[in-house]
Parts: sequence; C-alpha cells; structure tokens
Amino acid sequence: MVDPAGDEKGAAGGGGGGLGIIEARLITLGPLGLVLCNGGKGGGGENTIGLNSIGGGSGGGSGGYLLMQAQRIDQRLAQSRALSALGGRGSWGKDSNYTGINAGGNGGPGVTTLHVADPTSNLLLPAGLGLEYVSVPAAHVLLPVGVP
Repeated sequence: MVDPAGDEKGAAGGGGGGLGIIEARLITLGPLGLVLCNGGKGGGGENTIGLNSIGGGSGGGSGGYLLMQAQRIDQRLAQSRALSALGGRGSWGKDSNYTGINAGGNGGPGVTTLHVADPTSNLLLPAGLGLEYVSVPAAHVLLPVGVP
C-alpha cells in the first residue's frame, strides 16, 4: 500500500564499467570479437504489484576504462562498436517513464585508449573507416609505456 506521505522507495544505481587491460605483442580483433567495459543499467523503484513504477528510478553506471597496448593492434575485421565503454541506461521513474518524474539519468561515457608505438603502420582499421566505427566512444591513440 502506498503511503499518502510519499514513502515510495527508489532503487540502487547501476554498477560502473570497470577496468579492462589487454597487453600483448599483437592484438587482433576478429569479426565476432567484442571488448566491453560498459556501465550497468539503473534499477527501477518501488512498484504496485509489478505493474506501475511509483518510486524513483536510479542512474546508470558510468562507462569503464579500456586500455589496449601492443606493438600492433589489428582491427581490420572488427565489427562496428567492437570496443565499448558506454555508460549504462538510467531507469524509469514514476509511471514507468524514462523521461518522466524521478527517472534516473544515464551513466557518463568511459574511455578507451589504444597504445601503439607507430599508429600509422601498427594500428590497422577496417578499410575506409576510422576509430569511431570500431570504438564507442571513439578511442584515443597514445604512445605505449613499454611494449612487451
């Protein structure tokens, strides 16, 4: 039963995307390969018999951090969005509406970094496409700390 004073319960927020580190001499991402560091989805608040949300929804978890370091990173056969560090979706609020009262916000994006000594010859991408095709959000290319 809903208390007229408004004691509806909210929900816990989504978990963060975490940390993914891949370090090798050669990293090859094939057509079925995925590396995900996405945030978790926010939870829904209290509801009435599972039919209608009356409590506040929670926010999605933030995207994580993905670091790939190698002498060569070959993504020529990679699918779209194969590398992902997106924030999780916020949950619905009152009246089961994602944009309504008490809805949770989406988690912020994470970061993907690709560490290669010579990106012009050792960072291989699908023909005619850039990092924004393979990575979401688009990856940052940096020099390595020390390649194995």
